[in-house]
Amino acid sequence: MILKPKVILIVSLLFVTQFSFSSTLSPKIILETERMLLRECILEDAAALAPMLAHEEVMKYSLHGPMTFEQTQERVRRYISYYSQHGFGRWAIIHKATKKVIGYCGLTWAPPIDGQTFIEIGYRLHCDCWGQGLATEIVTAVKKYAFDALKIPVLIAVVEPENKGSIRVVEKLGMQFWKQSEYHHLFVNVYRLAAQ
Repeated sequence: MILKPKVILIVSLLFVTQFSFSSTLSPKIILETERMLLRECILEDAAALAPMLAHEEVMKYSLHGPMTFEQTQERVRRYISYYSQHGFGRWAIIHKATKKVIGYCGLTWAPPIDGQTFIEIGYRLHCDCWGQGLATEIVTAVKKYAFDALKIPVLIAVVEPENKGSIRVVEKLGMQFWKQSEYHHLFVNVYRLAAQ
């Protein structure tokens, strides 16, 4: 009689531990391209994203500039909570060949631009991955997912005029220059693309 409650308690604890452990190891896969996987972020991704988000060249066109590890952790937490609120967000990019997190890409509600709200497509890649067509490959896949699976009617991209690399990526995506606007106190180019 005394052993039964102890056995039940141990089994319950094992179940909870295994459930928590496996859910951390199995984040939702969003999509796959030839060279990359896109999946929901997990807290452990902060360790892989922190060097990228602290890199001055990678963060040259960021609103916040280089970030600390603690700021990266907070950003990843926000990405995770965003999924349950909106059904989409910024997702971790995994390079299939190395199995490493090399950046993020995804969709977020942009702050109002001239009184209108849109969903913005955006990405950030580690500088070691630049010049290989990876940004175009992953952003193209996210655009297709946004239009086909999520039925989003219009996407925008917000790019500083000096950021020539990202301008090339959004133009390859088929986005057209729409207008200049002020975005978080910066003058930016806004590109727009409607679903076909």
